[in-house]
Amino acid sequence: MKGKLIALAISGALAVAIAACSQETTTLAAKEDMGSMAEPAAPAAAAGSIRAAATVTAVDATAGTISLDHGAIPAISWPAMSMQFRVEDPAILLGIAVGDRVAVELKSAEEPEIVTMVQKQ
Repeated sequence: MKGKLIALAISGALAVAIAACSQETTTLAAKEDMGSMAEPAAPAAAAGSIRAAATVTAVDATAGTISLDHGAIPAISWPAMSMQFRVEDPAILLGIAVGDRVAVELKSAEEPEIVTMVQKQ
């Protein structure tokens, strides 16, 4: 009889321990879910430089700017639009003219307003 009581006590303690661990895991998972709600995840492709296709609408090598009519850029959640960018090195604008179809590389998701490469298509 004493052996059955010990086995029953151990079983009960084990059940309580399993329930506690299960509840902790559920609580942790809920916290992780809520954490992702508070701060949306950055797109995976946004790490490092970002490429886009565009049409050149203005070039000002002296000011170090280029204006582009670009398509959507999913890596940084930008819709298609026309905008002006700064270039990292004005030399990349040599030979680039209004109307050119180009591939451009934006510096990063943190600095998407800076163009690091322009290549005619």
